[in-house]
Amino acid sequence: MPIDSGLSPIHPGELLAEILTDWGISQAQFARAIGVSPMRISHVVNGSRPVTAKLALRFGRAFGQSPQYWSKQPMPNVW
Repeated sequence: MPIDSGLSPIHPGELLAEILTDWGISQAQFARAIGVSPMRISHVVNGSRPVTAKLALRFGRAFGQSPQYWSKQPMPNVW
């Protein structure tokens, strides 16, 4: 049974924005590096687009994580 932390889940886009800021990379630079449009990254960061399986794979490769890390992020809009 999952533990209820009482905290709202973080949208994957918020996490992505934090990582990009920490790494000093712009959304456009990241988009070019992983081969997607900057608008697509912007939409994920803004929470208007989900992290698809293909994006999860690209994010995982870019950050040295498994795609499951990104595909299993909680979706706050279901809470």
